[in-house]
Amino acid sequence: MNIPQPVETAEYHNPYMYVENDQPIVFMSPETNTDGCGLRGYIHFRYDKLKQIFGDYNSRGDRYKVDYEWVGTIDDQPFTIYNWKNGPGYFDDKPELGARPEEITMWHIGARTATVYNAVCDYIDRRLKDL
Repeated sequence: MNIPQPVETAEYHNPYMYVENDQPIVFMSPETNTDGCGLRGYIHFRYDKLKQIFGDYNSRGDRYKVDYEWVGTIDDQPFTIYNWKNGPGYFDDKPELGARPEEITMWHIGARTATVYNAVCDYIDRRLKDL
């Protein structure tokens, strides 16, 4: 008797999707609809720590005010983590003055609500304990 095998989808292979019983579901995708998201707060972290938690940034933003951005959802609510006006795109005539991601330690968090911002910060705190 042939037993059907489960169908695999791309979601199962996303290396930056983190699911655990007591944790929110975080899914990183540059295709996330972020309409209505705005600045909710800041985090002070080195790029390498954010990269360990969320993987490489998955968007280049508008390449003017935002050069490095993580876009995703936490429990189906969109959020972004991004630099603001300090990358090479903001210095049109002298891009060498702009910071590389490894040089940035203050990141902006965008979300639709403060609740989502708090959930992202809590998620980061919990993941840091796992590293």
